Amino acid sequence: MIPRAMAAALVMVLACFGLLLGGCTAAASNSPTGGYSLDMRVMQGDTNLAVYYGLRPSGELVYNAGRNILSVDDPAAYPVWTTKLTEAQLAPVMELLRRAETLEAEPVDTDAALPAYKVTLRTPERTFAKRYDSGPTPWLTELRRRLDLLQRTLRDQAMPYPDLTPVR
Repeated sequence: MIPRAMAAALVMVLACFGLLLGGCTAAASNSPTGGYSLDMRVMQGDTNLAVYYGLRPSGELVYNAGRNILSVDDPAAYPVWTTKLTEAQLAPVMELLRRAETLEAEPVDTDAALPAYKVTLRTPERTFAKRYDSGPTPWLTELRRRLDLLQRTLRDQAMPYPDLTPVR
């Protein structure tokens, strides 16, 4: 038989653990991304250029590009551009992220003309993030295409090009 003090301590530990799990579930359900977040670097070896996309649980999209991404631990710390995405804008990206559990990495090809991906994906179901170092796959290529389309479209809307028509 378990001593009363030990049983009380065990009940307290289990109650705290339940609160912790419930808090994580509540946080994920309040997140526009449902608790998903993503960090993706795409390196193009033949040009030594890279692109960074970050998706935060708050629905914020972070974008950075250039050689500096290769030498910085956290490209999101120095973003070129950020924006908060609407539910409609998030939908195509979230559709892919929800299928990420079946994602398999491909070997990074030594052909520098092909992009190399470094991806960190946090999902509400997992305690620890999944990390991938991969060559191009259909899933990664499509995710990059959707994120790039979003950032290009929204950046163009936020920062329209100046009218360069000569004034007479």
